[in-house]
Amino acid sequence: MSPKKNVVMIMIESLSFKYIDYLSGQNYGVTPNIDRFASNGLVFENFFANGQRSVDGAQSILTGIPPLPGMPDITALSVNYSSLGQLASDNHYRTIFLTTTLRESFSMDLIAGAAGFDDYHGLEDYPLLLNYIDAADRPLGWDYEAFMYLLKQLEGEKSNYVAFVNASSDHTPFARMQEPFNKYEHGTDTEGGYLNMLHYTDWALGEFINEYKKRKDFEETIFIITADHALPHFQGAEPYGKFRIPLIIYSPKNISPGRSKMFASQIDLFPTIIKLLDLEGKYSAIGKNILDTEKSFAVVKDGALLGIFSKEGFLVHNLKSVLEFQPVDALSDEFTKTKLASKAVAFDHLTYLLLTQNRWLSP
Repeated sequence: MSPKKNVVMIMIESLSFKYIDYLSGQNYGVTPNIDRFASNGLVFENFFANGQRSVDGAQSILTGIPPLPGMPDITALSVNYSSLGQLASDNHYRTIFLTTTLRESFSMDLIAGAAGFDDYHGLEDYPLLLNYIDAADRPLGWDYEAFMYLLKQLEGEKSNYVAFVNASSDHTPFARMQEPFNKYEHGTDTEGGYLNMLHYTDWALGEFINEYKKRKDFEETIFIITADHALPHFQGAEPYGKFRIPLIIYSPKNISPGRSKMFASQIDLFPTIIKLLDLEGKYSAIGKNILDTEKSFAVVKDGALLGIFSKEGFLVHNLKSVLEFQPVDALSDEFTKTKLASKAVAFDHLTYLLLTQNRWLSP
């Protein structure tokens, strides 16, 4: 019988598909470690954030409940829903949530509690290890220190565990960085400033996993690297850029490398992790286990609108009518538009009904 697995979920602020050279074919030169993990992991090329805020991403990943227009988020939901932290705890896993930010920033403390995590840590808990130019009073914190702190927390751990890291160093305003993380001209809200911070985050992630490889449980640990949402700026008018994010599942002994063209989103991670860990117990999720199922579409929230991405095309719906539609095959315009619109409306209606009637999870 093979040993139980651990999961380390790393949600990186605004990590966009566009800037990862291995995925996009570009040459920004700031993600050598992520490129390496992607080349040795399972990559999903059509993976989307369900919303445009950190709370949207965390909620989707940790509960399988997507953000919906007009509905409160996880910090205010009072319905009976399942969550990754609670289900893992019920299966005798240690659950730990770590944010690089101050504990109360972006309501991460409320998210961790609502998602059932037992241990929660933030910027106030970990010491600075490096001499940063903009270190003083930076509430967004530093990814390297957070990753090293997680390693400390897991020293001597004998239980299986699920760890979630909210890595937010790349959030605006972008900090000034020293060598070698100043390849581009710095700006607190410019693409160059973002790329320099992404270079730093990539290095910190590389150091973290390099250190992790020294642990006895490395081969039983599955690393999932994704984003809270895409970077909203510098994407142009291309609709996919607003929501397309990477998903890399890296575990050399357990997950075969490859590239999937499946259309999926953050809500699919909850049931996928349950399967990876063989967790037992009741749970509900709109998403699917993307390791076993050929998921065909992804629904996203864009303000008061719903968008749907699929291999057939892209559609924006306001729940009354179609506002925008771009098919892949121009010969099947009307059929494809009707099909995608019906999926978007059904998705919203089912989720809304289950939440408002408190029928998400049977007691």
